Amino acid sequence: MRSRSTAGAGLALACLLALTACGGGGSSDDSGNEEPAAVESTAEAATANEIPDLVGMDQSSAEEQLTELGVRFDSKVESSSEDAGQVIAQDPEEGTPVGGDGPQVTLTVAGDPPAVPNVMGSSVDDARRDLEKLGFTVEETDVFAPDAPNGEVVGQDPEAGDNNAATVTLEVARPPQSMPFKDTKPITSGGSSGPQTESAEIGNVEYAEAWVLESHSSFNRSSNEFGVNLAGDYSEVEGKLGINTSLSDTSCKATVTFSNEQGRPLGENTYNVTFSNPVDVKFSVADVIRLNIDARLNADQGDCSLVFGDFQATGLKESSSDSTGSSSSANPSESASEEPSESASPESTSSPSSQ
Repeated sequence: MRSRSTAGAGLALACLLALTACGGGGSSDDSGNEEPAAVESTAEAATANEIPDLVGMDQSSAEEQLTELGVRFDSKVESSSEDAGQVIAQDPEEGTPVGGDGPQVTLTVAGDPPAVPNVMGSSVDDARRDLEKLGFTVEETDVFAPDAPNGEVVGQDPEAGDNNAATVTLEVARPPQSMPFKDTKPITSGGSSGPQTESAEIGNVEYAEAWVLESHSSFNRSSNEFGVNLAGDYSEVEGKLGINTSLSDTSCKATVTFSNEQGRPLGENTYNVTFSNPVDVKFSVADVIRLNIDARLNADQGDCSLVFGDFQATGLKESSSDSTGSSSSANPSESASEEPSESASPESTSSPSSQ
């Protein structure tokens, strides 16, 4: 007969074997293969070892993520149209592996854009340097500004104080070119000779070479119509209209009108000139191909002589007439001397006649 202790030991061993057969020490699938109790996700492990995409996050959230990854970082501020404090760039980029102590990450954070400074009157080089230091993109437009030194900033867009700009456009004065009328041959038709280039006097001012129109005592009224080829290359016409006081009767007077090739008036509708009243003339001729001039002289008795003193067209040195479809000669007088076709003539092209 076995002892009670021996029987108890046998019972305990039988229970242990039963528990082992029931799989109490692990789990199994339908096929009976055992699996680990806990398996880490491969994707989660890979993400935890790579730099995340931080662009678009606010700075504090981005820095918190990097701190959790154990990655060292620093930041810099750049002017941007994005909200202040937002991450607008990162280096290195998303997906860079984190190895060892991890890479150094630099966050570029949007800051409040600076106000546009006043650069009017500065040289274009100084203005560009100052603006680019503040992070602005600078664009230039050459403009006709004969009273300003070459390269001076005479306009800016936007104006000083604007704090919502990324690009500043500068208007820069450039050297003008000029075409004195005395060096051109007027465009005429119908046998008209137009004005002549000769010495003339307006009041006490002598013009060694001026355009002169004359009406003699044989008739007391004269109409003169002629043109000047500008080819769209010039911005302004200026000069002085006056009566030739050394050769004219004191009753001499004149009216002068200027128009473009379509007949649109330029400057004042009519310039009225008398013996004692010379007139300063200055008007825009931007994009004008042909300048038409209609001058009418009248004297109660004696001779009448009208002077175009120091008349000239001025414009940008770099200007070109390519966009207008007209060709400009290197010598303005050559271009102006060509006889126009009937289609290029003004609507009224009568030759000088007496009335």
